[in-house]
Amino acid sequence: MIMSCAEFAGHTGVKLQSAFLKRKSSDALIGIHQDLGSLEGGKYPKFNPEARWDFMLKLAGRCEIYLKAKEARGRNLTKQKHRCIDDLANQLVTQMWRERFKSDMYGNKATQFDQIRTGLPMGRNNPHHGKVKFELALGGKAPVVNGQSLWSAAQQAQINLTGNDRQDAYILRSWLKQLARSNQLDSYSLSPLEYADSVQRTRYLLSFDQATCSQGTTPFDTTRSFTPGEEGAVPFVVSEGGEWYAKANPAFDGSFHHSSFLSGTPVILAGTIRVAAGTLQYVSNSSGHYAPKLSDLVNGARQLRHCGLDQAGRHKVSILFSDFDGILGTGNKFLFPYAAFASAKGMVPNSGNYAVRDSFGELFWENPSAPRPHHCATVGPNGTVVFPP
Repeated sequence: MIMSCAEFAGHTGVKLQSAFLKRKSSDALIGIHQDLGSLEGGKYPKFNPEARWDFMLKLAGRCEIYLKAKEARGRNLTKQKHRCIDDLANQLVTQMWRERFKSDMYGNKATQFDQIRTGLPMGRNNPHHGKVKFELALGGKAPVVNGQSLWSAAQQAQINLTGNDRQDAYILRSWLKQLARSNQLDSYSLSPLEYADSVQRTRYLLSFDQATCSQGTTPFDTTRSFTPGEEGAVPFVVSEGGEWYAKANPAFDGSFHHSSFLSGTPVILAGTIRVAAGTLQYVSNSSGHYAPKLSDLVNGARQLRHCGLDQAGRHKVSILFSDFDGILGTGNKFLFPYAAFASAKGMVPNSGNYAVRDSFGELFWENPSAPRPHHCATVGPNGTVVFPP
């Protein structure tokens, strides 16, 4: 910790010039006191680290120059005033290195998965898992908030982000802590996320037995739940170990995001899942948090071969693809039969025949009369999508 201006003034007896410009303390001592006040007053915040650290080193240097000048004049450096200035110089350097260490530590947390093999961690914004990675640097005194939202809010506030994820992790964490201390999270529409620990996570674990999807000992059911844009579906993720997690909820809970299941770590797939009384009806890539690409949805769909569902169970499953990047070019959402999607690796022929839209959370075929061979979902009244029971 760095001593306060009041402590510095008390130990050094520094006094500013009087109204009559009669000198009370040396200009050098007054300058050190004023610079310490700038640091204490927030002119160099932790979320502007390079400028802060440079200023701290320069101020420590001014302290050393002051002491050397006094030593050259034969002054007694064991006096309380001089010991205080020496302590301040040491505190500044120590604090600077402490903050640099923390910057490296949080940077390492945020980027720890960057070198993992291609195709597993996901995110549309960066090659791996996007702005979600910043959540890994949060926690403790900094609340965990949506990483993408935090990054966007910092840009809105004109925080000086560097483009280097390691540095930006520390900058964002420092800024977020300041917002939390000053109760300003709401000003940027930031709210803490729920992060499941290892015990809580077991409550969301899904299991598959031939044709049934269960959670615990009960067949899983999402039909009374709601996710924005999808009636009867809930968030889910597939971990890198192939474990499926989902949370059924009567209404959308803004504090629980896809990263909540695995505390922000990379996943094979994140999206929504619809299950009716144990029958898996569809999985999707509908996650604004991780924003999975088509290739991520293909990787996730492959997990259906290994999760425990038999062939008959898999043939009841549809794949709901949100085309974030306009790859298919014929619509925004598509509902493919699992077998066709898996065999074509997502590039299903005549994809326009499978285009759907949502209206108040309910899915409708764009062209109800379009041929959709071997599709497990059927056409209901007014072109609605009807899933198999």
